[in-house]
Amino acid sequence: MVNKNFIRWSGLILLIAGVLYIPGIFHPPDTPEGVMYTAWIPVHASFFIHHLLLVFGLIGLYFFLADKAAFLGLIAFVMALSSNVMFPMLDMVQITLYPILAKYPATQLLINPKQAGMFGIVIVMSVVIALIGNILLGVAIIRTRVMSRWIGLLFIVGWICFFIGSGSSTLSILKPFGIVLTGVGYIWGGYVIWSTKD
Repeated sequence: MVNKNFIRWSGLILLIAGVLYIPGIFHPPDTPEGVMYTAWIPVHASFFIHHLLLVFGLIGLYFFLADKAAFLGLIAFVMALSSNVMFPMLDMVQITLYPILAKYPATQLLINPKQAGMFGIVIVMSVVIALIGNILLGVAIIRTRVMSRWIGLLFIVGWICFFIGSGSSTLSILKPFGIVLTGVGYIWGGYVIWSTKD
């Protein structure tokens, strides 16, 4: 039996994680020039803390839904959590190593995930697993009816917009839109967990 206080406090952690995700709308372009922008390190520092907190927030969210989430909820949770565990490592690389790589023409190609070899494959796979996991998590939230179905829709639409916006230069406007929707979903879901006494 999971302690109810742990679940409740994880809701507050999920809420804070959602707030820390919103500054991602100021993310500079994923180019050597973008890495040198002033906003690069603060945005990724916010992402780093967000992803660390989100680990605990997702655990609490799953147990909040667990009685009604069934197998779909478990699969969604495992996929969302496992991919999210990889992101803090990526954030640290982007904070510490990317600014160095961006300075030298010989290493600038390593910043582009499409040209970064195995490291790039790990990044892309992590994002794909996160996409599927969070879409399924959104579906589980809608199906369980333990919290508002709009929270589930925010997860689904937010992650789809983020994924499309990240992979398409012509639709890049969808990326910050997706970040805001997902962040609001985390904030709202976290508040529901935190404010539920029983």
